[in-house]
Amino acid sequence: MAPKKKIAIMTSGGDSPGMNGVVRACVRMAIHMGCDAYCIYEGYEGLVRGGDLIRKMEWHDVRGWLSEGGTLIGTARCMAFFERAGRLSAARNLIAHGIDAVIICGGDGSLTGADRFRAEWPSLVEELEANGEYSALQLEPYRHLNIVGLVGSIDNDLSGTDATIGCYSALARICYAVDLIEATASSHSRAFVIEVMGRHCGWLALMAGVATGADFIFIPEKPREDNWREEMCGIIEHVRGTPPSPLARAGLVKTDQRNSTGDSESARPSSSSPRAPSTERATRLLRIWWRTCLPTRRASLSTPESRPSDTSSVVEPPSRTIACLRPCRASRLSRLC
Repeated sequence: MAPKKKIAIMTSGGDSPGMNGVVRACVRMAIHMGCDAYCIYEGYEGLVRGGDLIRKMEWHDVRGWLSEGGTLIGTARCMAFFERAGRLSAARNLIAHGIDAVIICGGDGSLTGADRFRAEWPSLVEELEANGEYSALQLEPYRHLNIVGLVGSIDNDLSGTDATIGCYSALARICYAVDLIEATASSHSRAFVIEVMGRHCGWLALMAGVATGADFIFIPEKPREDNWREEMCGIIEHVRGTPPSPLARAGLVKTDQRNSTGDSESARPSSSSPRAPSTERATRLLRIWWRTCLPTRRASLSTPESRPSDTSSVVEPPSRTIACLRPCRASRLSRLC
């Protein structure tokens, strides 16, 4: 009877939503298929150190992991894995546990390291044999290492893949944050610049900008070359009735005022209004540490003198919009429909 195949799963690099679901699915499917499932804790650090950081998992060990964020088996930087001695130690630990298949969930750096480990595996096994640590007969089942890479990244920047692990959760968080910002933006007639992550891919920014009604979306794939700076400044000056702020002059913010019928309308606060914002407070930066940029729309203010006595003719104040920097694919359908 052939021995059971042993499969290890590890997470590496930055954590992303869905990693725990990946670990749970891999562990339970391995058990379902009659294999032994192992988890390597603390990423490549656990692979190099071995010991109790490589643990056999049972079906019940991953119960309740689907709803948990981050990665429950941990992730850590490992400088030792950059050296051949560290990779030799990793090979030694895998062979000691009888593991010849590894599933790695991580980003670009993690999968690059996995590919290098796979390429060096035959020479690492030969070195273990030359050092007398294992005999040729003992190493025979481990001449080849099977590696599967799963992209755990919110950037959604892998060609040929519909969605990377974590990208939709990140997009939902951005839209939720913008919803919270809306109250402040409308109350104080602010324009907000929202920066999101994405690295060299504008997927998050594009989808978030579409879902939340951004005025501008700036993405690395298609830089704008028109006069968007002048357009932003002109709209801010027109709506506020005051000179644009330094941030507006820099071309970072745009606001668009539209009434409930879709027609353009501005309601300029008079200088005598106690709520009229000062020039210095024309705009405000909000940074959500992700990699793209979205500028926001503010509601115009109506002064007490400009309000009509007939409330039936009062136009609802326009809602804020945001403008964004970086791209995307499909997001909150309820916001898009």
